[in-house]
Amino acid sequence: MKKSNILLISIFSSITLFIISGAIFSVAKGKPEPNKNNLTMSTPPYSHVQLMEANYDVNVKSGDKFELVVWLNKGEEKLALPFETQGDTLILSTIPEALTSKIRYVEMKFPSQDMNFALKTSSVTFNEYLGKSLKLQLDDSEANIYSENMEHISKVDVVCKNQSSFYSLSGIDHLKLEVSNSDFTNYGSVKVLEGLAKDSAEVIISSPGVTDFKKDASSIVRYDY
Repeated sequence: MKKSNILLISIFSSITLFIISGAIFSVAKGKPEPNKNNLTMSTPPYSHVQLMEANYDVNVKSGDKFELVVWLNKGEEKLALPFETQGDTLILSTIPEALTSKIRYVEMKFPSQDMNFALKTSSVTFNEYLGKSLKLQLDDSEANIYSENMEHISKVDVVCKNQSSFYSLSGIDHLKLEVSNSDFTNYGSVKVLEGLAKDSAEVIISSPGVTDFKKDASSIVRYDY
């Protein structure tokens, strides 16, 4: 091979390596680092939760301990979330806007198998709840169960009122409902359904089995099979 050809090949190889290296560096440089800024707080044991006009997002998951993990915006200093306990009830309520602006969300962890939640103008999301039963009272509030892969929850008891909203992808063995002037949607299968929809309620339930569910003339109930 001529020296001129060897020189050209060397030049083109160097250029190609330079371009590839630059592309890899650009991708690595442009990829944001994960935000792991959080503070973990231990709480006393509880089986009831009250969210009273909590002005931040609350995500619930089963865990080995009773903990609150406060996930903060990147660069924010660690801060403790104010909470109160009364007997076996954990209470979270409104905090100053100066604190809310620093918080991405609050993760609630607990080992309990049976939990009761009462919400007033608040919202909660269940991502990895592995308990046997769940009771929810929603007043001008929102609750979501997003994980499709969770085991069927044995029993769910939900009261929705005052323009509340419930959305779920989880399967439920026994579902008891009272929905008033609110929306309820469950796309997981339900083995046993009972309850009442009233005062312009809207209810959508996927594949209900044994059903004893009533509604008034102002409400809409739809079963998807």
